[in-house]
Amino acid sequence: MIRRIAIALSALALAGCGTSSATPASAPDPDRGPVTVTLANRKLYLPAHLPAGAGTFRFRTQDLQGHTVLLLRLPTGVTPAQWLEDLHATPPGTRFPTTENLGGGLVVPDVETTVTMVLGAGTYEMFDFLGQGVQDPTPVVRELTVTGDGHSARVPAPDNVIVHADIDGTPRFIVPDQLPANGTFLIHNGSSAIEEAAFLPLRPEATEASLAAFFAAISKNQKPASNPFTGGAIGVPALTPGRTAVVHFDAKPGRYALASFVTNPATGNRRAAEGVLRIVTLTQEA
Repeated sequence: MIRRIAIALSALALAGCGTSSATPASAPDPDRGPVTVTLANRKLYLPAHLPAGAGTFRFRTQDLQGHTVLLLRLPTGVTPAQWLEDLHATPPGTRFPTTENLGGGLVVPDVETTVTMVLGAGTYEMFDFLGQGVQDPTPVVRELTVTGDGHSARVPAPDNVIVHADIDGTPRFIVPDQLPANGTFLIHNGSSAIEEAAFLPLRPEATEASLAAFFAAISKNQKPASNPFTGGAIGVPALTPGRTAVVHFDAKPGRYALASFVTNPATGNRRAAEGVLRIVTLTQEA
């Protein structure tokens, strides 16, 4: 586990800043505190400029629908409107394959979600979709300009590492069965496809079979026979292969589905329906 954390931390630094070095830190860098991103209905409060390096975003909302926030670096010449049109096309997200998905936040009321992503110099777009998922046709979009070389990239020290991996040609999560409910997790996409890490609280009667049936139904745009969840998703949305983010939240202990809702453009299935799905237990540490 220690070796895996070291490798993932190195990947986090190199993913954003080229020659940057990553230094684990138990507390935020005093010179680069967290950026609080308040999500209020159709308003997104975000600084226009940030220094390169490890950027920590503290997402919070009181909107009952929750929010899905994506941080992207679009290909040169592609506008947010063009990217959004492609996102909502059938199949989705095929026109601009070089779009870089750096993560963002899956946010629900009363659970603050803090995400650290290493950002190199350049221009980024933050898309704020009202509600769970990216169905919102008119998300709020803000441009973020990052400057500097990001020579020293400090990232929070994780309690656990969650890895997306292709195992015998099949996408899977590599994750412990139990994680702290008040925890910090390094999410690394080591697979060959865009993936996410969404934690959803489960009903007591939910099983692997009922989850499989749910994701099979929504993959076919059908209404599921039952909803296995008691609340919305928290965690990290779409990550490009090779990308890493660190997420912290303090959630209610219990059983959760850890899933990827990303659609496979080749099959039309949600990634969870193809195996990127686990049941994990978030525990209250003594």
